[in-house]
Amino acid sequence: MTYLEIIQDYSLSTLQWLAIGFAVFLLGMSKSGIKGIGIIIVVMLAFVFGEKASTGVLLPMLICADIFAVIYYNRHAQWDIIKKLIPWMIVGVLVGVWVGNDISELVFKRLMAIIIIGSVLVMIYTERKKSDTIPTNKWFSKTVGFLAGFTTMIGNLAGPVSNIYFLAMRFPKNEFIGTAAWLFFIINVFKLPFHIFVWGVR
Repeated sequence: MTYLEIIQDYSLSTLQWLAIGFAVFLLGMSKSGIKGIGIIIVVMLAFVFGEKASTGVLLPMLICADIFAVIYYNRHAQWDIIKKLIPWMIVGVLVGVWVGNDISELVFKRLMAIIIIGSVLVMIYTERKKSDTIPTNKWFSKTVGFLAGFTTMIGNLAGPVSNIYFLAMRFPKNEFIGTAAWLFFIINVFKLPFHIFVWGVR
């Protein structure tokens, strides 16, 4: 079942509705700063809806959560950082659209599994690594932007990658949340048409 078929289907199973409801609950917890919950949401929805379709199912929830975060933390956003990362995230998203549209469901599943495992490893890395040992040059920001864009398109898991960059910037908590909220709101809205009109019709 594709993403477009899911959003047009009014007869979702009880398990699917429960998964959506629990995902919304967990997403609210993740916005409070609890790490690792995003990965749980991605795995759960992939199990219930299928890998590729689940990325589209989660996207509207992410956008709604981003809106609340943007409203509350708007004044803390660092737009110079957003402008630096967005172009490369867009490139990463477009590559992700092309790759995801050109591979089978089985290969997509394996790619998503690699991204999930990689995200866990990155989370462990950022917990142990000191911010002053992480580079902040332009090539680092370009690489992070591209990888964040690609991983958010394939698995909605840009957080662990982008957090490396935010850690290097030594942002206070509010600036971190405000900048990330705007960054992901913009990129998630950009992704939506591709889920509907490209992946949604396969």
